[in-house]
Amino acid sequence: MKFYKTDWFLRVASLVAAIFIWLYVVYQENPTIDTWVNNIYVSQRNLSQDFENGKLVILSVSSNDVDVKLSGRRSIISSINAESGSAYIDMSKITEAGRYEVPIKVDFSIDGMDVVQLKPNRCTVVVDRVVTEERPVEIIRKGVVSGGHFVEDIVMNPDVLKISGPKTAVDAVASCAITVDLTDKSEDIKGLYKIKLYDGSGAEITDSSVTKNIEYTDVHCMLSTVKNVEVKPVLSSDVNQKGEKIVATCEPSRLTVSGKAALLESTVELLTNVIDVSKVYEGTEIDCEVLLPEGLVLADDNAKTVKVKLTVSKENEQ
Repeated sequence: MKFYKTDWFLRVASLVAAIFIWLYVVYQENPTIDTWVNNIYVSQRNLSQDFENGKLVILSVSSNDVDVKLSGRRSIISSINAESGSAYIDMSKITEAGRYEVPIKVDFSIDGMDVVQLKPNRCTVVVDRVVTEERPVEIIRKGVVSGGHFVEDIVMNPDVLKISGPKTAVDAVASCAITVDLTDKSEDIKGLYKIKLYDGSGAEITDSSVTKNIEYTDVHCMLSTVKNVEVKPVLSSDVNQKGEKIVATCEPSRLTVSGKAALLESTVELLTNVIDVSKVYEGTEIDCEVLLPEGLVLADDNAKTVKVKLTVSKENEQ
């Protein structure tokens, strides 16, 4: 039997014929086909001057890329990829803070090809206005100083902070503060302390969209020691105009004062202002101010005066 009459010959001939027909359709007929081009980056165009000068800021964009379905001749479509065209949203009408639904547009600029579908076809853009506010820097005290010591004052320089950012982010800042660790400290604390931002629940805010005009503040925490010191009333004379002896006692008889250790060590008593006893003829009580040496303060802010009881003794009457 001759080969061209066998089944193998017929199979090979059919395959060759099919290939020729396919090549004819592809290259001669050039049919229209559809294809998807995925992950085309979506840019923003025509931003207003407020975006350029930092008065407005884009907080979020719902989609940064888009999938595009294209229709066209096979010879054109076969060479298309994500770099062949561009996608964008037109921001020209956005001039205030708010939430906007903006259509996504694509541009391939290739003849003989049409855009059939976009996924997604719209983009949600959230825009906010940029603000700057001044906030006081607060002090968070951590721990307790060593026994016998007292925090006299904490001074910061500067003590005011400027924060800038989207209004919604700035409004979320409930406080600006530094943390001073006082645990077992017995001497003054000095140094630069980092200023941190906190929300209403006390959690630290690390949002990079909120910026500070300074990162650190110079801190001086002044510590003092305390001492219980006797109070001595000061009389204008030992006797009144009749020559009667005047005896004075204080209540309380001792007060707690704070200050630097060297100054406290040299302080053995506290004096009252001078009490005129010339016309004191019977027992009485008066409020007297306690005079403090410079550099000392009363540990109890309410104990600025003492009651002095004056008693007339007639034993030495002249």
